[in-house]
Amino acid sequence: MRNSEAPCNFIYALIDPKLIVPRYVGKTFNLRERFQEHMRIRRRTHRDNWIRKLKSVGLAPMMQILAILPPDEKWQDVEQEYIRRFRAAGYPLVNGTDGGDGTSGWHHSDETRSKISKSNMGKPGYRKGQPRSAEVRKKIGDAQRGKPRYKQRGRKVPDDVRAKISASHMGMTVSIETRKKIADKLRGRKRIFTAEHRKHISEAKKGVSLGPTSPEVLRKRILAMMGHTTSPETREKIRQSLLVHTVSEETREKIRATYRKKRLEREKEDAISDGTRS
Repeated sequence: MRNSEAPCNFIYALIDPKLIVPRYVGKTFNLRERFQEHMRIRRRTHRDNWIRKLKSVGLAPMMQILAILPPDEKWQDVEQEYIRRFRAAGYPLVNGTDGGDGTSGWHHSDETRSKISKSNMGKPGYRKGQPRSAEVRKKIGDAQRGKPRYKQRGRKVPDDVRAKISASHMGMTVSIETRKKIADKLRGRKRIFTAEHRKHISEAKKGVSLGPTSPEVLRKRILAMMGHTTSPETREKIRQSLLVHTVSEETREKIRATYRKKRLEREKEDAISDGTRS
């Protein structure tokens, strides 16, 4: 195996030590580091599985240089050409793509997709339980700032899609265990909204009317609340929260202005009604 510090691109092949045939074609500018990287076997690709199998019997692939290219020459075409030739000759290459430092030609079969899906079912996300650093959170926040929170915001969902969503949720209940987990996670959490955030919420809700509540919805709410009692502990919490609740002078003035406006509207309606009767 040859190594060089010259700024060259090497097109190389990994040779099967048992069959003495090429099994992988790649590109590198440092042969020694690239070979060591292959031998570390960090993933579960076709190539790594082949190398893992060799190591299990005390063997290792051999590296052979196929071409040495100057740094200004396009190496992608050369790599792709070697892969094409070896495949045409019937060599069982473990390359996942057609070469050229990309994913061109990569296609999972239906069987492989099914295996991947079944193996991931029930597993948590790969980052679950791994907290992000403050620096990473700041970068994510800066990148998302100014963008709509939801991709679907402002889009009208078709009636047939709404019906499917509704049907899929019918009869769905949350277990007691799951409810307890959600409650434990949210307990003690205090949401602090900035002035800018409150302004956005206020502007988003201006002019939005949910319309009158239908008798059916009212009946469901009454049935849901029947027999529901608030525990003494919850009552005490509500009382304590109201004791420290204060309304700013600005909010008080807004409430007064709203009541004055409603009173003037009622007086105007009464005056019109009296004039009509007379």
